[in-house]
Amino acid sequence: MIKKNLHTLRIILIIITIAGGLGFFFVLRDPCRQKLCMIFLDVGQGDSILVRTPQGRAVLIDGGPDRSVLSELGDALPFYQRRIDMVVLTHPDADHVVGLVDVLKRFNVRHVTYTGVEGSNSAYEAFEELIAQKSISTTFAEAGNTFVFDDNITFTVLFPFESFAGKSVEDINGTSVVMKMTYADTVAIFTGDASVDVEKQMLSQSISLDADILKVGHHGSRTSTSEKFIDAVSPKYAIIQSEIDNDFGHPHPEVIERLQSRDIHILRNDQQGMIWVISDGEKIGVKTEK
Repeated sequence: MIKKNLHTLRIILIIITIAGGLGFFFVLRDPCRQKLCMIFLDVGQGDSILVRTPQGRAVLIDGGPDRSVLSELGDALPFYQRRIDMVVLTHPDADHVVGLVDVLKRFNVRHVTYTGVEGSNSAYEAFEELIAQKSISTTFAEAGNTFVFDDNITFTVLFPFESFAGKSVEDINGTSVVMKMTYADTVAIFTGDASVDVEKQMLSQSISLDADILKVGHHGSRTSTSEKFIDAVSPKYAIIQSEIDNDFGHPHPEVIERLQSRDIHILRNDQQGMIWVISDGEKIGVKTEK
């Protein structure tokens, strides 16, 4: 009996040792170790961006049109991480909210930021029901909201200028949360499906829009990413989230031309798969799946 117990104990110790070794191996190989990663997940015709901070915090902006966000998160997060510190839903269109329903079910989500605008699809209803069921703390997005991570990483809401909570609107894209992230000298702007009209509103308010990374609005639709907005942001990198051979013709050739004429480095999920933009606060590097 004693021999059997000792044998079992040895097996347990071996398993623990192997697991610990694998965990240490994956930590060393993690491209986000002591760096900030903006990971533009390849979720097809939809938006989903995971931001990982040097100290292991995770912020997920949108969730794409289906459950593919789960497998993408499986590749983008350490296998042991089940916590997401903040989920941001830019607006309740299906190609942004559907995947977040499964994220709320599968992960320990600490906070949700969204507009609270009235929506008309079942996924958005399920999203709000899960927030209530799990008693997840929420913020209704409004310009000036600021969230601080790791003491030196800030997410600031640039738009909307007023709360849309409980309101019914005709143009849901016109309610998109636009968020600015700052990490030392690295700045990124995430636009959701913000239209040219939203861009004009921000430009009229003399908001500081200068950034290194721009998540191109509305999957590269011609109704977003105006020349004046591009010039105000003046990004080094522009990331377009759209599906290969999608039915909408995204990204539109006019948008590509606007970006190319300014020598902006364009990165596209439909061409390069998952896109990693990695920063140490000063230098920015890019890693793609394809």
